[in-house]
Amino acid sequence: MATTNPLLQAIKSGVAPDMVKIAAAKGSLPLPPETILEAQVMLADDKNAKVRGEALASIQKYSSDELCDILERRNIAPEVLHFCAVQFTSKTAVVEKILLHSATSPRTISKIAPICSQSLAELIIANQVRLIENPEIIASLRRNTNLTARNLKTLDEIEEHFLTETPAEIPERITADETAAIAGPDRETVAENEAGNDEDMTRILPTEPSSAQLEHILQMAEDDPDKLTLYQKMASLPVSEKIKLALLGRREERTLLIKDANKMVALSVLHSPKINESEIETYSQLRNVSDEVLRVIGRNREWTRNHKIALNLVKNPKTPVQISTSLINRLTMMDCKLLVKDRSIPEVIRRQAKRLLERRK
Repeated sequence: MATTNPLLQAIKSGVAPDMVKIAAAKGSLPLPPETILEAQVMLADDKNAKVRGEALASIQKYSSDELCDILERRNIAPEVLHFCAVQFTSKTAVVEKILLHSATSPRTISKIAPICSQSLAELIIANQVRLIENPEIIASLRRNTNLTARNLKTLDEIEEHFLTETPAEIPERITADETAAIAGPDRETVAENEAGNDEDMTRILPTEPSSAQLEHILQMAEDDPDKLTLYQKMASLPVSEKIKLALLGRREERTLLIKDANKMVALSVLHSPKINESEIETYSQLRNVSDEVLRVIGRNREWTRNHKIALNLVKNPKTPVQISTSLINRLTMMDCKLLVKDRSIPEVIRRQAKRLLERRK
């Protein structure tokens, strides 16, 4: 990101007077908070020891709330995000803001990955597009002793489907039609004959449709034969191709893949750069998706600022209880009155809604 502010340009070029630099280091100039912080980060490496000391002292005085407020702004420089990632590794809320910021560089993620908590590591793993584009982050994550067996399995799957050459070594004679045939009743026998190894064949075999998908297929067959054809096309795809489609495909394809029996496929939909808030509103009320899908939606602060999404999640009996309880305080009194009467949601949620109503009265 190019520096356009005159003060920052002067500091960067080395022509700013020491008096101005000291004032900037102390945060005394009438500038936006993000500009002051960027100036202080620059001055923390100044050749003048007094300027350098003032800048570092001022940076350390920021509270977590102040830093979070600044670091969620869109015009933050990647260098500032990296500096804060190094300086404030113990401030979980600050590191979370850095991980979620679109300007954070892969170098910064790789710096955080080996030492962060398990919950922050999951945030890194959730952005599978970034992991695929920057495999060095996966290597850094593997050095983190806080990762669970499930986290490591996800990394294994990403490497297997996207970062190895094995799928390309499948014999050319296995065509798309033959692959579809392998998914039939005799697929294990065919797999043994064609590849000689069942585990290798799982890399190209399509996932079995879930009960939710089968129900959806029947509905499509009645409503729109074209959509049924689309489903048939996707059902024959291997997992790696489904994930690519989830990330880069059309809305209609995402609507089908969000319900896929393979969690990795379903979760990839949520990381599509094409996804929009109206889609998230729809997904948040679905009862035939994986609870992991609802968990990821519920942990995204940008999405849950949308009242409709928060309400959908709390009303959805499939949503993990810890997600629902964290969102219920955002709901209106009318929402809570309806929740108290809703027998389809967990009892603990209805009790919390009732207590919230009593407090607000």
